[in-house]
Amino acid sequence: MNKILTLNKISPVGLNRFDSENYVCGEVENPDAVIVRSASMHDMDIPASVIGIARAGAGTNNIPIQKCSEQGIVVFNTPGANANAVKELVICGLLLSSRKILQGAAWAQTLKGKGDEVGKLVEKGKSDFAGNEILGKTLGLIGLGAIGRKVAEAAAALGMKVMGYDSFLPEGAEIPGVEIVKDVAEIYKNSDALYSMLLTTGYLTMVDYPDYTEDDFRCTMRIPNREIRVLFKREVMSHLKSLGPDSQLLGDLIDSLLSGDTETFNESLNTFLMLMASFYDTANRESFYHGLVLGLLATLIPRYEVASNRESGYGRFDIAIFPVKGQKVGVILEFKVAEHESDMESKAREAIKKNKKKNYLAEFHQRN
Repeated sequence: MNKILTLNKISPVGLNRFDSENYVCGEVENPDAVIVRSASMHDMDIPASVIGIARAGAGTNNIPIQKCSEQGIVVFNTPGANANAVKELVICGLLLSSRKILQGAAWAQTLKGKGDEVGKLVEKGKSDFAGNEILGKTLGLIGLGAIGRKVAEAAAALGMKVMGYDSFLPEGAEIPGVEIVKDVAEIYKNSDALYSMLLTTGYLTMVDYPDYTEDDFRCTMRIPNREIRVLFKREVMSHLKSLGPDSQLLGDLIDSLLSGDTETFNESLNTFLMLMASFYDTANRESFYHGLVLGLLATLIPRYEVASNRESGYGRFDIAIFPVKGQKVGVILEFKVAEHESDMESKAREAIKKNKKKNYLAEFHQRN
């Protein structure tokens, strides 16, 4: 009888492939093999009886490869096993972010009890949740492994133009429905909604969740780890450099913000938006600008701490920049939407008044 130790909960669909007459799976003594998902084995005393370790997933960073090699234990993974599940989540994220499905569903809940008013309210409010069709849009994929290829196939089937870059693809490789590019800069020049994709593909992690019952679609986001932060900074900077003579744009934008030079900041932001954003991006209004600026401010880490929608005083600020490591300047950003240019000054004063009323500076005072 062969004994297999499972260190995580493994789906019966997989375990049932082992003949019960010849295999026993679960918490066993002196196992012949180990199946592991996310559990770390680095501090584990691996029994001498083990001859093989199977990782239910692509990576093997939770398995002590060197130690296993010394003990003659074969380690293998299952790349692509969850590729379809991840593909579906990516496509789901594309549709959710472009068609405002969650926002529309949450808004519909507010119509309960409105009776005869519902028809008029729907006609008045439905245009706010139209979003944008993905048909005909360009999707840029960086990485064309098991997941990337499936995403490419699904996106192409939905009528999207798909461009892909992968430095590990052999020369002359072809993928049906995908335009393979040799330079990642081509992805940035031609893809739609680059910054929206950062939110839907794991570059940003949701810390807390929107309160849809209160018609509040805001949430706190963070860059999940150092590797993603480095990648994010590098990719954003590469995108800006691809703009040619305007590669200094981000520097001017950030420097003017921290120095209080509102004229230069306004000019830099307008230039940035004209070069990189479309009407369909800015139609998302406050949420678009919030996400865009939050992404750009990631370049300040670790010299500054950047926080979004965090509770301070009697409410939540939109974005705050806290000085660390000897820096002296801090910033609070409050986003407001003006229907007309003539309303911008009154909206700005409204934001300042809200800042004072809600005492958003409370956390700054706590940090001295």
